[in-house]
Amino acid sequence: MIVQRNKDSKYIQKEFEQWKKETKDKVNKMKKINLLKMKFING
Repeated sequence: MIVQRNKDSKYIQKEFEQWKKETKDKVNKMKKINLLKMKFING
């Protein structure tokens, strides 16, 4: 969590925000895929 400790480092903060957004998108995709699988399996 370097971003919270060092507010002057804009590059690290930008990288962290980008990583956070990409990770959130991946998690949401996985949740949607799992829901679709469960609907398909359960009918």
